[in-house]
Amino acid sequence: MKHIVCLLMGLIVSLARADDSVVKFLVGFAPGGGQYIVTKIISDAASRQGYKNIVLHKEGVGGIVGMNECVENAKQNYLCMATEAQYVHSIILPDSVRKYNVEDLEYLMVVAESPNVLITNNKNRRSLPAVINHVKTQPVSFANGALGLTVTTDFIVKSLHAKDAVQAQYKGTGPALIDVISGVVDYAVVPYTVVKNRQDVRIVANLGFRDIAGIPKLHDYVPGLADDTTHFGFVMSPNADKNVVDRYKRILNDATTSSTVKEQFADLGVFQVSLNSRQFKQHASDSRHRLKTSILNK
Repeated sequence: MKHIVCLLMGLIVSLARADDSVVKFLVGFAPGGGQYIVTKIISDAASRQGYKNIVLHKEGVGGIVGMNECVENAKQNYLCMATEAQYVHSIILPDSVRKYNVEDLEYLMVVAESPNVLITNNKNRRSLPAVINHVKTQPVSFANGALGLTVTTDFIVKSLHAKDAVQAQYKGTGPALIDVISGVVDYAVVPYTVVKNRQDVRIVANLGFRDIAGIPKLHDYVPGLADDTTHFGFVMSPNADKNVVDRYKRILNDATTSSTVKEQFADLGVFQVSLNSRQFKQHASDSRHRLKTSILNK
């Protein structure tokens, strides 16, 4: 009898979940980058737990197009993956392009962080001292996996008194990675998440404050370098239905606390965190200030 009751209860729960609307994860960048990787891990976990969902992409203008879609279409109940990028980029865009204010967004959860790292494809520069000597003595080129990382690259170049350094036009994480692999540029700064398990590039330096086993910190060679860590979180439109917001919070909590997600994050070098909205906003604000200061000083 107990078994029958348990089966019936399980069936009722499954049917209740099946009747719920599909969770629409929205990523503001093309597949392949850190946002997609983290979102897909959580999406797959939600599917295993019985929550119907889909991962959608709306890329453009450094994630701004996706965030605009999320904010302007509250009835769609998009669960938008967000990093500092959508906030950092917003300071250099007119209001006609950006349709939201950072303070107005409905913060659900900050789920993970990934230090940004310096990578190369040149087998002759396998150590950080060799890279630094190269930057100081020869012409070099950089690509960046996020617009805000151009500030970091500028600081590195100036601090090392680079002989002749050029930054490639910002095109996103995937293109930056391809440019390094194909030899179009000498170096790129990208999230550790994207390159940890790759064999076609070499990680030469950690730009975040968290330790990564076997990878030296660039801060030890470039005093004053700010922490460059990408935080991954989820937001919704400020006009989203509060019942839907509460439901999505439960789904995210269920997914991120599963052992499988923890193992996948660990394998990718992603650190699980639990920042509240105030801390996330402060981190984004600091990043925007650094970019704005850099632009004004040019």
